[in-house]
Amino acid sequence: MNSTQQSIFPGINNLTSSPGIQFYIWFLFLLMAGILSFISLNLVKNAEIIIAKTKLGGAFVGGVLISAITSMPEFITAVSQAGFGNAETGISDDLGSNAFAIFLIMITGLLLYRDLFLVKVKGFTRVIILISLVSSLFYGIILLIGQDAIIGVVGQYAIGVIPAIFLIIYLISTYLQYKYGGDDEVHETVLKEKFKNKNVRKTFFWFIIWAILLCAASLGVNFIINGMQIVYGIDSNSAGGLILAITTSLPEIISFGFFMKNKQPIAAFGTLIGSAIFNNSLIFWADLAFRQNSIVIGQRGSDTFAIAFLVAGLLALLSLIIFFPKFFSKKRYYFIIPALGVISFVVGWSLIIAY
Repeated sequence: MNSTQQSIFPGINNLTSSPGIQFYIWFLFLLMAGILSFISLNLVKNAEIIIAKTKLGGAFVGGVLISAITSMPEFITAVSQAGFGNAETGISDDLGSNAFAIFLIMITGLLLYRDLFLVKVKGFTRVIILISLVSSLFYGIILLIGQDAIIGVVGQYAIGVIPAIFLIIYLISTYLQYKYGGDDEVHETVLKEKFKNKNVRKTFFWFIIWAILLCAASLGVNFIINGMQIVYGIDSNSAGGLILAITTSLPEIISFGFFMKNKQPIAAFGTLIGSAIFNNSLIFWADLAFRQNSIVIGQRGSDTFAIAFLVAGLLALLSLIIFFPKFFSKKRYYFIIPALGVISFVVGWSLIIAY
């Protein structure tokens, strides 16, 4: 626990061994996880109506609106942890959430093996996956070189500009999804009939209300995360760190499952991949809050770069099956990619924890 956390949680070191405080922390943790799931489900239900009743495509609603809002736990964690002088936890949470999101896609690809689910991803979704891959690879390189990137005055300016680059990448992807993002086939038939009596204005109103509630719940989650770090000594690259990343990913997981259940893979993919790009852009806002010069410099010696490379590796595997659909349309080849993705996630995170 650093000095900033100590000032916020005075005297908590004397309570960490108490069974009562440990039970209380876990109770709050599970409670907030349930609240996040409930809010996320209602948010995505309204998003489905917006897809059906407006000209906004499933790719845009899932990849921009839903992904940005459901990433509020990661956003608040990144900024607040940077403000606490513990930026590594925020970055690890963002990247860990991305890794788990791609892992979830790979698991879905395995479960829907007979339907060749991953091969059916077409159109603009491929572009967004490619943007996410390049962004994650760049992220890993930046975190790896850290202070070594500073060469005189030019290098110092470059370090300052780097976080802004991630924000620009996200804004560009947002525009592209709005301009070229498509709809799921179910959009024109099932959805419009299902929601023909729904009022768009009321839907947007409740969408905003649920979004605000999600932000409020995210604040609560972040407070509990701080408490768990102190009580259990959770390291950002540990197994506990992965649990925290999964918890802050609950809104994205709920959204993905909802859209998949309703046969809207474009919106489902957009939710997870769009969220990954948004999470990468959070380095800009965290950099503004970081107290130790630039956030990039502050991560020197950190292992967070390994998580970024894990994400990039998983996205590279996903890109193979998506950009070469004819080859992987044969079931004996299709199975290879999602299986490798699942194995890579488990082995990769195990190595990160070990080293």
